[in-house]
Amino acid sequence: MGTKSKQAPLLTKEQVSEQLLQQHLRGWKSNPKFIVENLYVFGWESDMLIKTRSGYWYEVECKISLADFKNDFTHKRQKHELLKNGDEKRRRPNFFYYCVPWYLSAKVYPLLPDYAGLIVLKADGKLNEIKQAHCLHLQKYTDEELKLCDKFYYAYRNWKENVERHQPTAEIKRLKDENAFLKAEYKAVAGCDIKDAF
Repeated sequence: MGTKSKQAPLLTKEQVSEQLLQQHLRGWKSNPKFIVENLYVFGWESDMLIKTRSGYWYEVECKISLADFKNDFTHKRQKHELLKNGDEKRRRPNFFYYCVPWYLSAKVYPLLPDYAGLIVLKADGKLNEIKQAHCLHLQKYTDEELKLCDKFYYAYRNWKENVERHQPTAEIKRLKDENAFLKAEYKAVAGCDIKDAF
């Protein structure tokens, strides 16, 4: 007797976020050297950067609305000019992609610039590379040229400070749990919430 494998439920439009796209993109390239999110490497913040073991950089810009996609060309003109034409004095990734959810792909595809590829997150959670990006250049940058050690360090520090700032310490969590327990005990004994007693 065979067993049926359970299919994962389909994603809904409401579940889609840039973080969800990033989560799925982490497995897009096999065995990368680096995968970094929301980091300034090429003079702008990249939603996702992937450096392959062969030394090529892939930038993926995640968009979940058509307005956000269109705004990218309005608010980041210099970036798109550099991606399109290059500049000997400025660095840029080797490949540039957009990643969008299934419900945007037909609207975004005709608006894609020639230099950009397109990856679509389907409702079943799988990625589909609809359009392969053209190689913008073959130059490989050293980690020192891009000052990656410094950038990774500051990104790590910012992340750590945010985590420490937004997560309660173990003692605060213990006190909150004890407070909730005492409130429940009071209600069980007195028959009303403690706030009603005052």
